[in-house]
Amino acid sequence: MWLYAALGFLFAGVALRIHWALFVLALVYPALWFVSMLMEVHSFDLGPAIVAEAGQSYSINAHAAAIVWLLGVVGLVVWKRRGKLFRTSMSA
Repeated sequence: MWLYAALGFLFAGVALRIHWALFVLALVYPALWFVSMLMEVHSFDLGPAIVAEAGQSYSINAHAAAIVWLLGVVGLVVWKRRGKLFRTSMSA
């Protein structure tokens, strides 16, 4: 799950440098993967079995990886916006 967070962030960053539509496309797979993983962890029948098998740390790592990925993507968007803002204000 941490690998998905890191690679999803890396691909989103590269895609954002190329084009915003590619960035949106790069967000789809990691977002669906994290949503499905968190739905499994929170399901009433599968969630307790996952915690019994993998332990509470699996749930903590699943949530932490999803949050880190999401914060990284938001950081990329803010970084891109600030870069555009500074470029236009510096040239004026």
